[in-house]
Amino acid sequence: MAAREDEEANVRKVLAEVSAHCPFGPLFFMERLRSFVRDRCPDPSEGLPLVELHLVSGECFEVCHVIGLAPMWLALAVREPGEGSGMRTEIVPYPAIMRITVRERLAGDGRIGFDTGRVPALWRDEPAGRGPEEALRIAARGGD
Repeated sequence: MAAREDEEANVRKVLAEVSAHCPFGPLFFMERLRSFVRDRCPDPSEGLPLVELHLVSGECFEVCHVIGLAPMWLALAVREPGEGSGMRTEIVPYPAIMRITVRERLAGDGRIGFDTGRVPALWRDEPAGRGPEEALRIAARGGD
């Protein structure tokens, strides 16, 4: 158990170092986002607000929850656009994130809001040579 706690402490240290260089780095997703969501909608009976993640490319993802955090990227469960209510996994490098929007859902909007109850997994740094496919495998199984 102590080895697991040491590993998590080491991962948190690396994530904190990365956060010093990215305004929307790992610490934002570990510590601040949840409080912004709760500040926007403090009463659970109001329903959960929408969290939109805007990329420098102009894309916008409606975030259902943060699956996990690695030193260079995060894995997100995002809502599929359009009529369906499906979700997909997006792997996003921190420097690609331009803005985060937290807003309330519109009346009658049956879409899923941001799930504050999910705690993101923390993943240690990837060995050299791991590509996007391996990142998706890591996200799918919930960590290394």
